[in-house]
Amino acid sequence: VIPTLNWAGPESWEFCFDGVPKKGCVSVSTLGVMADKNAKKRWIAGMNEAVRRIRPKEIIAFGSPMEFQANGAKVRWFQPEHIQRMRNGKGKTKKVGPRTKWLMENEEAVMRIARRFGIPRQDWEDFRQETLLRSLTCQDDYQKEKASIQTWAGNFTAFIARNWLKKRNAENKTKGRTG
Repeated sequence: VIPTLNWAGPESWEFCFDGVPKKGCVSVSTLGVMADKNAKKRWIAGMNEAVRRIRPKEIIAFGSPMEFQANGAKVRWFQPEHIQRMRNGKGKTKKVGPRTKWLMENEEAVMRIARRFGIPRQDWEDFRQETLLRSLTCQDDYQKEKASIQTWAGNFTAFIARNWLKKRNAENKTKGRTG
């Protein structure tokens, strides 16, 4: 069994690492952390505190790599397949075009649209990933005489948000009938 570290903020540090064996192996995830800069800062601060308290020998991390003070612990990052495809541009998927790159580099823009459309915060990372995956399937030959990348990205993300909400509402109606 490999314990998975999780925390809310400094107020949770007094109890959230209790029961985790010291000097062992732990796992951690950055999924959902990329939503905004404050979440990244909280994750890094919490991870640094976890390392200070638990002193793990090995850390298995899942998601987008982030820098933190490992204090000699061996850190092994595993990325979800869709992140690997987007970052590497390899495999059976087509090369990442300028529009998708812009979406990848401007996560906050996608999160602002998620917030504007009322997508619950716990779904923001899934929404961002779906937006990126859908962007990969689009014709991504950006031409300057057409709309700017930012305009396209905003319109595209809003389109995905509307479909996301329709899908969620349909799922909730189905659950309501069967539950």
